[in-house]
This record gives sequence, C-alpha cells and structure tokens, in this order.
Amino acid sequence: MTPRNIFLKITNESLGWLSAAEGFVFLSGLTAGLVYTYKYLEKGEKTITTASRTRAWLIYKYHMLLFLLVALAVFSTGFLQEYWSVDYASMLKSPVATTLLATVLLYQPNFLDILPMYAVFVLFIPIIIRYFERGAYAPVLLVSGALYLLGTFNAFALLTPIFHNLSEHINTGFFNLLCWQFIFVIGLYLGSLYYHGKTDSLQRNSYLFYAAVVLAAPLFIAKFLYIPLGNFDIQYWSDKTYLRPLRLLNFFAILIIITYIATKFKTWFHYKPICTLGKYSLEVFTFHIMLLILLKPLEEYLNGLYEIRVSNNFSVYPLGTLLIVAVLLALFLVPIVKAKRNTNTPPAVKKAV
Repeated sequence: MTPRNIFLKITNESLGWLSAAEGFVFLSGLTAGLVYTYKYLEKGEKTITTASRTRAWLIYKYHMLLFLLVALAVFSTGFLQEYWSVDYASMLKSPVATTLLATVLLYQPNFLDILPMYAVFVLFIPIIIRYFERGAYAPVLLVSGALYLLGTFNAFALLTPIFHNLSEHINTGFFNLLCWQFIFVIGLYLGSLYYHGKTDSLQRNSYLFYAAVVLAAPLFIAKFLYIPLGNFDIQYWSDKTYLRPLRLLNFFAILIIITYIATKFKTWFHYKPICTLGKYSLEVFTFHIMLLILLKPLEEYLNGLYEIRVSNNFSVYPLGTLLIVAVLLALFLVPIVKAKRNTNTPPAVKKAV
C-alpha cells in the first residue's frame, strides 16, 4: 500500500466529517446576514437587491476569469495537460463547447464549482432577509430544510440523464445546491439574529456546548481512526456532495463548540493575518485555485523525489510540504497588492467604481 501524507491526515477533515467548504459557505451566509440586515434596515430593500446583484455579478466575473485562466494553463504544457487530463477531460476534448456551457454555469469541473454556487446563493439574500425582518423565520427555515431533504436524498436523480442527453459535457459541479443552501440560510439566520442581539444566550449555553462535545467526540474518533460502525453505511451518511445528515450534524456540533469557546476566549479568533485574508476572500480564493492548478503537479513530483517514512501507512514529504507552505505565504500577496492598489487609486475613481 502506498503511504499517505501524514500532514494530509492531520489537516484534511481533521475534526471529523467536516471540511473547509462547510465553513466557507456558512461564514459567507453569516457575514451576509449581518451586512445585508444592516443595509436593509438603514437603506431599504432596493439597496440590498442592487447590492446582491452587483456582488453576484462580481463573483461570476471572477469565476469566468478563473475558468479561462485554468483553461489556458491546462492547454499550455503537456505536463499540466497530462496531470489534469481526468479532471478537465471535457475541457480538453471540447474547449469551445465547455466554455459556452461554463458561461451559463452548466460546466463546473473540479475546483471551479464553489464560486458559481456562491453567486447563486447571493442572489437569494434580499428575499430571505426581507422575510426575516418580517419575523417569518420559521417559514424560511422550513422551506430551506425541506429543500435540503429533497437534495440530500437525491429526489431529482431522474433528471440527471436528461441533462446529460442534452450534452455529454454538462457538469453542474460537485456540490448539490439544494443541500448546501441549508447551511448558507442558517448562516443568514444567525447573522440576522446576531445583528438584533438575540444570539447571546445561544452562544453562552453550556448545556448546548456539552451536548455538542458528546456528539462530536465519537464522530472525531470514528473518522480519525477509521472505526467501522457495524452495518451503518458511513460513506453514504457522511457524503459531502449531498451534505448528508451525519456530516451536517458534525458541522453543527463543531460550530457550537467553536462559538462557545469564542465567547470565553475572544482573542483566539482575532488573528490579524487571517482576518486580512478574510477581508479579501474572493480574490484570495481565486488566486489560490490558480496556484493549485499550476503547482499541484509539481507538489506530487517533489513528493516522489524525497520521502521520510513515519510508519507503514504514513510518510512525510518535506519538499512538497515546503511548496505548500510557500503557496500559503503567497496568498498574503493578494491583500498586499489589493491594499496598495486602493491606496494609489484616486478618490474620484473609487467613487465611480
């Protein structure tokens, strides 16, 4: 058996069935709940409708720019072409058709499916915030929960062959939007409650915290140690594409734990460099995907050059790890360049933009 990277074991879903994607979608919803609730109350519904459309359009433009840059990179060298031949097979086979499909979000290959999902969710923010501000929290959450159930149990599976009959290159992405909208809406809900000062009792509820620990601990042990759970199909119930119930419960448990800890140790989650990256999340995300496309093949090549065996199952790959550290440091170039650009931009131009 080929040894696995021990750092990947530690960093990839290290808290159970929970990845960065859940955090990104939830935090996007939470931030939007705060910001758009404020804008709605201060400036009205028309303002947030315009703001959401503008934001969605910006995300779409970043997505298409990223798509074209990835296509250019993949076609640029035989080395990249060979490495990404599976993930971007349709792009390599029919670049024109896949580009046209990408413009209407019907071709979203690996790593190019987060931004389209985010753009779609942003368009629904004004509708949801309006209902929240009318006190209709329960109907919104019930509708969102019902859509989640339809999605997670793949109620529309029969539609998939219909789409593929239209074009063999149609790929609507890894994430099922009906499922993933649920944690975005939960984020909007909690953001709205937080703006109105209604979350303090939830954040500081010790009973909720201990219940979350009791739930999260066995899930962490089962995931980290690969403990089988009898006849329970753990792969199905923790599926990431459909955000199935085990993964969703794991997410909420960790969310409650982190929120409770944050109320006790407020400075722990105020690390300035990370906050800076968060401020420019769209640009940082786009840049990091481009780096991934360009450097992932090089990382695997470096891993093959030098390996330190830790056990029969795990190894350390120093050269590949150094490359990853360099990439993480490079991400900080984005806010530096962005801040410098903003400083050099005349006020009149900023206002026009």
